[in-house]
Amino acid sequence: MTITLINYGCSLGMVYNSSLNTGNGGWFPPLDVSGYSDTDSVISAGYDEVGYLPYYFGSSAEPGDIAFNVIASNNQIYVVYG
Repeated sequence: MTITLINYGCSLGMVYNSSLNTGNGGWFPPLDVSGYSDTDSVISAGYDEVGYLPYYFGSSAEPGDIAFNVIASNNQIYVVYG
């Protein structure tokens, strides 16, 4: 599932950086996947989370300037940026 979300972020023009984590990058509140009944719903919600990054940076950064990672841990999905 994280691979799908990483591929989506890359398709938006952002740069995948596997070294980013919650200790060295910025991140938003994680997506709690325990409330979803199927994988497709989780992926759809994950697309929203990843797709929010270019919106968050707005005109201050082009997608190619945004490094990101997607981390799954304990029923949580973190979108980390740096």
